[in-house]
Amino acid sequence: MTINQRIEADAYYQVLQRAYSADKFLGAHSMHTPRPLVEEILSPLLLSGKILVLFNVEFVISLVYTYNVSPDNITFCSDHLNKELICRKIGIVNIITSLPENNKNMKFDYGLANPPYTNGVWRKIIKKLMKITDHIALVAPDDRVPRGNQAKENLKDYVSFGLQKIENVDEHFPGVSPGAPIVLYFLDKTKPTDLAV
Repeated sequence: MTINQRIEADAYYQVLQRAYSADKFLGAHSMHTPRPLVEEILSPLLLSGKILVLFNVEFVISLVYTYNVSPDNITFCSDHLNKELICRKIGIVNIITSLPENNKNMKFDYGLANPPYTNGVWRKIIKKLMKITDHIALVAPDDRVPRGNQAKENLKDYVSFGLQKIENVDEHFPGVSPGAPIVLYFLDKTKPTDLAV
């Protein structure tokens, strides 16, 4: 019997949505990334090589069922046992519970994240990702707010890494108010920063 991958992905997204609603990830990062945004993020990426996904199982679901990425190429950084159980059911065997530092044995081609927004956590996470990945897609508050010199200081690391695009994705997060619009950053270490950004 052949399983329709779209139906399988839909089923996992429904389970995930119910789990978020029922507080099954209590104490962990609980910012759900809607499927249309996940697939908007993934669609322009080549998705070859090793991929690191932080905290958000929905990226794993779409990688495996929509983009046919082998579970062997995905490492999931988990912050909750229930997220690990979902990933294992999908076939992910590479599960870690903390973000590696600059470790030569833990290098990735892509880092995908919608990390916690409180207390600038996303900035710390992106600095770690820059040490272990070549390409990053990150959903986070817009570091261009406040404007001027502070914005330049906030974006300095992104620009030195190879900032390619900043896209507003606020509409995917109604009711979420981190103090700045929510944007999608695309960074690529193999290219110079797109100065138009």
